Amino acid sequence: MSRKNFPLFAVACLAVAAAAVSGIFFVVNPATAETATVAVRKPRVEVPEQIHRFGTMNPYEERRHTFVIYNRGDAPLELRTGATSCKCTFSELPENVVPPQGVGRVTLEWKTQKVKDLFANTAEILTNDPQNPAVLFRIEGQVRHEVQASPDGLTFASLSPGEEGKGSFLVFSQTFDKFRLENVSVTLPGATWSTREASPADLASHSAKGGLHVDLTLPTDMKSGPFSGSVVFDAVPESGESVGHHYEVRFAGNVTRCVCVYGLEFTLNGGMDLGTFVQGQRREWNGLIKLRGERQTIEVQSIETLPSDLQVTVEPFLSEGTPKPGMYRFKIVLPETAAVGTFNKSTEVGKIVVRTDHPLDPVLEIPVSIAVLSAQVE
Repeated sequence: MSRKNFPLFAVACLAVAAAAVSGIFFVVNPATAETATVAVRKPRVEVPEQIHRFGTMNPYEERRHTFVIYNRGDAPLELRTGATSCKCTFSELPENVVPPQGVGRVTLEWKTQKVKDLFANTAEILTNDPQNPAVLFRIEGQVRHEVQASPDGLTFASLSPGEEGKGSFLVFSQTFDKFRLENVSVTLPGATWSTREASPADLASHSAKGGLHVDLTLPTDMKSGPFSGSVVFDAVPESGESVGHHYEVRFAGNVTRCVCVYGLEFTLNGGMDLGTFVQGQRREWNGLIKLRGERQTIEVQSIETLPSDLQVTVEPFLSEGTPKPGMYRFKIVLPETAAVGTFNKSTEVGKIVVRTDHPLDPVLEIPVSIAVLSAQVE
């Protein structure tokens, strides 16, 4: 070793010796050097139960349930209340910070309202656990009915003209043994109602303590077409205590037409597509009017057509020279002199309106599509 390099060598030896005395050693491997990482402490959520079932509850009853949240990590677990699915669900969070290996608690409170059958509500808890930033808790149950109708609406099949429509529904309570109906009314004029006691089998099928059948009878003089209405009432238990608000059961149906047209081709909307014609052509369509119900005669009071050139007649149907009860010939004529024009959905829909003296079905109105084109001039 040259005298020139000796001082550097001596300094290096002294540095190594000093490191050895202090217990510090350096190992340098340029090919495999890695940056040392420090373990980060984290909270870890563990929830043994996220759904609680309250079972069957009475109306306006209040219950609560406490869920637990374990912190299985090695850093404090922070808890915050999040969203709830219903204002009736109250979230209580006593411990906002849960230490490592500690326990947090979440209390959900539920007060039943007039909920039909099943209920389910949720509450969200937000955490600082990166693997579980939000935990959703759910409460479920069933509410007994104070008063309920089954079915909660009536649908009448198509009634024939003059037919007396009848329907019934059960009003039952899963809370009261006995009750009565007060302030009962039906919105359809002429409809009547009556009540009768429900059988034990009827009550058992609805898990009910008490019940009444309500029988509804519709009037026989309803006009043809759709109808609807409601039965409204108050239900009062024997104790005299008022039970909630008015209850309503709706009904609807249809009375078939008394004056019906047959023998002509109708579209899906109940109209007739007569077609397209050249001016100067004469066309004729023949059909048959049949009357349903007790009334078997009609007298035509007026006939209106659009286009006005259409000619419509209604005459008694003769069988061997004698008018046949409840049957009339229905004839439509497009004369040669009909004006040029188009009547359809894209312009103005034509129509045939026949007014008669029938008390239940006085107006027969048929939408009509027809076009009359100008004759080609050579």
